[in-house]
Amino acid sequence: MESPLSKLIRYLIKRPLLVNLLLIFIVVLAVVSAMNMQKLGLPRVDMYQTNIRTLYPGASPEDVEINVTRKIEEALEKVSDIKSYASESMENLSSVKIVIDEGTEDIRKVRDDIRQVITEISDFPPEVTKRPRFENIKIDDMPIFEIGVIYEDNDTVLQETTKDLAGEILQLSHVSRVDEYGVPEKEIQILINKRLMKKNHISFEEVITAIKSNKIRLSAGSLES
Repeated sequence: MESPLSKLIRYLIKRPLLVNLLLIFIVVLAVVSAMNMQKLGLPRVDMYQTNIRTLYPGASPEDVEINVTRKIEEALEKVSDIKSYASESMENLSSVKIVIDEGTEDIRKVRDDIRQVITEISDFPPEVTKRPRFENIKIDDMPIFEIGVIYEDNDTVLQETTKDLAGEILQLSHVSRVDEYGVPEKEIQILINKRLMKKNHISFEEVITAIKSNKIRLSAGSLES
């Protein structure tokens, strides 16, 4: 008894035109698929790392360490499968870099546990109005090229030069994102006359309050004219 495979082969042998059309269709489909296939110089490999960034406006590095970073570290002690973590407390910002154990079976669950214990922290200072930001690091998030810009005498020139350079790089083909780090923010320095403060019975707290309340952005509705 002839097998189904033999019948198929005999059928195709008797119809060479159909076979040629099938071969052409397969070749065209392969070429189109190859042209539309996404190509990555670096595959999207998970680095088993998660960063937690928390903004604490107006706080010194010491205040950030005591009131934010330590509380995050204590919360992370409750999560298993964490290989290590390193924290950095800077002015206005707490950064905690977490390395998850590569042997963990469910990395998504570990990250969910991390997010849960951080969300449960309820005694952050009132100035911490935004919840901590979580970033899962993948290999395609790592910088491909880094450029350092140095201008010691004038921060304004450094800011403008960095902004212009980032804009020009973004105009290049195959560049999707440019991140700026370490660019000094604009600031205003206020010199206080202690003698006049004492004469007018004005405290530092009153001066700070006056500065904070001098410019307020509020929603005032709409204006029709």
